[in-house]
Amino acid sequence: MNSTKKGDLFEERVYNVLLQAMMNEELFVSPTHSFIFKKKSYFSKDREKDIIFDLAIESYRPGAVSPNLIILIECKDYDSPVSIDNLEEFYAKKEQVARANCKCLFFSTSSLQAAAFTYASNLNIGVVRLLSDESMEWLIERTNIHLQTTDQSAQTINVINGITNEYFVSTRKNTFGFAEQTPFYSIEELLKVLLLSID
Repeated sequence: MNSTKKGDLFEERVYNVLLQAMMNEELFVSPTHSFIFKKKSYFSKDREKDIIFDLAIESYRPGAVSPNLIILIECKDYDSPVSIDNLEEFYAKKEQVARANCKCLFFSTSSLQAAAFTYASNLNIGVVRLLSDESMEWLIERTNIHLQTTDQSAQTINVINGITNEYFVSTRKNTFGFAEQTPFYSIEELLKVLLLSID
């Protein structure tokens, strides 16, 4: 399978996950006033032409002609860890088309390099790693019974490990997200935080 086809299939997978969550009213935006787009373009004054994003969510207040919230989404189906360059390029594109009331969400099948994760965390870019179904067959992470950790700190460690460890696999979760300094096992909870923190 060529890289374009592989990328398109992952974008479709993410689109379906988000669409299902919206239809179930789990995205904390009204499904009657919000829309998910594929290959959505937004005008960049710097380039004097449009920039196309993999996916985008636009949410409107009743009667409004312009969205009050835009979530721009980048999808990467890589076989190796995602580098900081991918996050920097994505954020630079976002800054060219929208700054206020706009959030970034980065989906990946692979881990993020440590520098990429730090960059995303510092700029409040939501990151989500979706593991494949096949990876649910065995468990890498282990719990040390001698370590005293709270549920929150254990979740933080597990999520960061899931996002940044290339060989991480889980028998219990297949979604690992991080945004606004908070870890998540669910896309719905991650998006809730993004929506509550709009500029």
